[in-house]
Amino acid sequence: MPSSTLRIGNVDSSGMPADKRRFILPFHDWTINPTWFRGDSNSTWYKLAAKSGFDVTVLQLYLQTIGFYPKGPIDGIFGYRTHSAVRLFQEYVRTNDHDPTIGTADGIAGPKTLARLDRWIADGKVATWKPPDNLQSKIFDGLNQLCEYFLKHPADSAIKVLNNHNSPSSTRKVADWKFDSNDIHLIGIRRDDTSVILKNGKFVRRNDDIFVLLVNGVRFVFQGSTDPSPSMANREDAAFLIRGQHEYRFGWHKISTIGSDTVKVYRAFRPKSSNGVLVVRARNGQMTPSSYAHGAQANSSINIHWGGAGTTNWSAGCQVIAGSKYKNIRNETVDLSKSASPGYAALNLKTRGAYNVLIDAATVFADDFRCSSSDTLYYTLLYENDLTKVRDSAGMDFKQLITDLL
Repeated sequence: MPSSTLRIGNVDSSGMPADKRRFILPFHDWTINPTWFRGDSNSTWYKLAAKSGFDVTVLQLYLQTIGFYPKGPIDGIFGYRTHSAVRLFQEYVRTNDHDPTIGTADGIAGPKTLARLDRWIADGKVATWKPPDNLQSKIFDGLNQLCEYFLKHPADSAIKVLNNHNSPSSTRKVADWKFDSNDIHLIGIRRDDTSVILKNGKFVRRNDDIFVLLVNGVRFVFQGSTDPSPSMANREDAAFLIRGQHEYRFGWHKISTIGSDTVKVYRAFRPKSSNGVLVVRARNGQMTPSSYAHGAQANSSINIHWGGAGTTNWSAGCQVIAGSKYKNIRNETVDLSKSASPGYAALNLKTRGAYNVLIDAATVFADDFRCSSSDTLYYTLLYENDLTKVRDSAGMDFKQLITDLL
């Protein structure tokens, strides 16, 4: 077992990269500090720090053996993937093993985490990622059926605009939608209009839209918002991401530069191409059929990112994930309200909660999570009513299937 506490930036003495900048830069967008790892709190950075011995290598071997580091290199460098693997292990122990004594999932391999890792190795225990049901295949089957439905019924306003847009973007036409279980998929379900409230004369959606992450046989369910908040958009015609499938990559959100430092930046998903994804502009915070009259425009700033604890909608058009709760692989609701930070100010004491589970699972199981990687997260945004268009072999409509996950 490693002999001391390990955290991001620690490197076995024999594993120190000869060129630190060249090693770290591929995991950062060009505006991010190129030679330090980003911490979770505001303005927190960790440089590569050599440690004697092979503690990081042993940690990575342990995590790989028990199923939390399946695609990571055993290189003795505690980078972003190792950080995600440790944090996911801590969350697994706390929720799946129902052992809260491990503490908050913070990605720091301290005495409690190392002791449990040692115990898992001694007992030959391996993580169970496959959900105890067959909904995974039903979800993919439903998505493929829905794609076929839209190919046969292209008259829907959003689908027409999507198929008629010919400028470059990271949004795929219906004929190009892809639902391969070997890829990373995030499904966003925009709730029906009962989720809309009128506030100060503008329509505002509650943070109760649904996000389903499907990767490597793993399924997690999150809440958040797929629509912009009028107060965040800073313009009357807010950007609504168009229904359909969009290509995203690993990247960073909240890049605000002061000198050479970045203040609130954190890992997120960004449109894969610099052209961005397709949005439709709508006034007063409400989409109507007339909103599609001017077609769609590519927008490079529509990210998938953290949305605080979920008490307010932080989106100006981005897809935001609330941190207060999620559903794990057993479809159990995990309450993180006590440990999830409501905003940036408390990040020195709390975490991004459920959002960390999403970014960690994607990172751990991705083939390649560098910012310039060809690996893709396919984000498919659907409306709740879309789910009623198809049924499984037993006659259950897709909406009921998704409702079973809530």
